[in-house]
Amino acid sequence: MCIRDRLYVAINVDNLFLLGNNEQLRESFVQYLNVHFKVEDLGPLNWSLGMRIEQRDGFTTIDQRLYTEQILRDHDFWDGNHSDIPCRMNHGFDEVPLPSPNSVEAREMKQYPVRALGGKIMYLAENTRPEIKLAIGKISRYFHNPHMVHWKGLVVLAMYLRKHVNYGIIYRKGETSELADEAKSILFNYQLFNCLTGWVDADWAGDKRDRRSRSGWIVYLNNGPIAWYCKLQGSIAYSSTEAELMAAQNCVAMILSLRKILAFLGFDQLEPSRINEDNISCIAASKNSILNGRTKHMEMNQSFMRDEQEKKNVDLVWCPTLQQKADGLTKPLSGAMFKMFQGYLVIDLTDILGLKVSTCILRP
Repeated sequence: MCIRDRLYVAINVDNLFLLGNNEQLRESFVQYLNVHFKVEDLGPLNWSLGMRIEQRDGFTTIDQRLYTEQILRDHDFWDGNHSDIPCRMNHGFDEVPLPSPNSVEAREMKQYPVRALGGKIMYLAENTRPEIKLAIGKISRYFHNPHMVHWKGLVVLAMYLRKHVNYGIIYRKGETSELADEAKSILFNYQLFNCLTGWVDADWAGDKRDRRSRSGWIVYLNNGPIAWYCKLQGSIAYSSTEAELMAAQNCVAMILSLRKILAFLGFDQLEPSRINEDNISCIAASKNSILNGRTKHMEMNQSFMRDEQEKKNVDLVWCPTLQQKADGLTKPLSGAMFKMFQGYLVIDLTDILGLKVSTCILRP
């Protein structure tokens, strides 16, 4: 062992996850623990908190297929219909009047397990299924007092999960795309596999109840999403520029945190993290130190963004709207557009891992 040997320990209740660059150091640490505690070494990480991790030669996958199947069976959606999208564009979640307390409709809605099913799906969206983050986020606003349209939205979401039960996230060690060399140079020029890359978007005044904007962003590492965000902004934005700037600021804060974590682990980010934004005005406001009457109320946001770019921590750049990977986190998309958005985040692991849909009934 030498001074460069490292061993990191992540703890979750009574589970310890070890990460290091020296197998002898890892084994000696386990032996030391075994002197004081009863320890069982389970080898390479395969399962954690309902998530399955598969480490293969050249790539790593993470999914929650068994957890998803358990949810659908428990709520009798396993043998139901399928859906191609998790949220219809004309869902009407924000337009319908909510049931009055103690009304007949409110009492009838108690027979539907909106909170139970919705809470379980939210766990999926937070861990391995970022493509459903917007759909469950919109419905979760009404868990306290749901309307029938919100339950129908959950049914559509469950139907989508049934059809895409084997989907998960994949991380690759190197460039495995079969694109032509010219296409690769365009797509991968700034999206290096070992560099943090962000995609940020906002839906200006998209909420019809109070006209707040929704922020959405994704952070990639090794060609796979490691962090994502979809939430209404805390204040009303006066313009699309302000809404996009607020979303970008939130994304930058996460990237700065991730850069520190990676540096602590020994993976310093030597280049600025590229953040892709499709709003030219937002990019100009984040780089321009001159304030005018339309932007002076955004002075703190502008100063923060400009300061981090001058420090070479991030670089806000323009990307076409059709190539904005965070678009599906801010508003519902049509079938073809959602299919493209889905492909940016998750893939079908059936062929990669040789998965088969089980026919047994799962029990906790």
